[in-house]
Amino acid sequence: MLMVTLGGNGLYGPRGWIMRTGVWRELAPYLVQNEYTVFRDLGPNTAQKLLNLLSDDQLEDRQNLAPSLRALLRACVRAEGSVRLSGYVIGPQRLDERITVEALWIEDPDLLALEISDFHDEHCACSVLWRTVCERYALDAQAMPDEIRKLPRYGDRGPLSVWLWWD
Repeated sequence: MLMVTLGGNGLYGPRGWIMRTGVWRELAPYLVQNEYTVFRDLGPNTAQKLLNLLSDDQLEDRQNLAPSLRALLRACVRAEGSVRLSGYVIGPQRLDERITVEALWIEDPDLLALEISDFHDEHCACSVLWRTVCERYALDAQAMPDEIRKLPRYGDRGPLSVWLWWD
């Protein structure tokens, strides 16, 4: 039996230990290929590069009823850092290879001043917030986001932002 000792660069051993010990080879018949990779906090420089790289058809794609990829990337570029994007990339191992933005983070003081509740009751200003966001950032969504919340941009830290997410 080959024993692996803790240490090196990784949490459970030297980086690459799974390959060197043969663990990967043994598990290979049972592994499911990673179908997608998540990205978060995409900013204006990368958004501009993607606008230049992607075809018109690719830019028209959308996460269900969310704004088109083109509209979200343009909003990110125009906002000069106050709009950040998150989503996922599907690689070439699947027929639906693509990049998808499913959420945006907006760091705007006037939007943060609006009262937003988790239940979106009569005291919640989510409709006003959504209309403002659509007009301000020229979004072409087919429906409101599935969730609107105030959250730190980096999970539990970072600047408080308005988070809009489409399922």
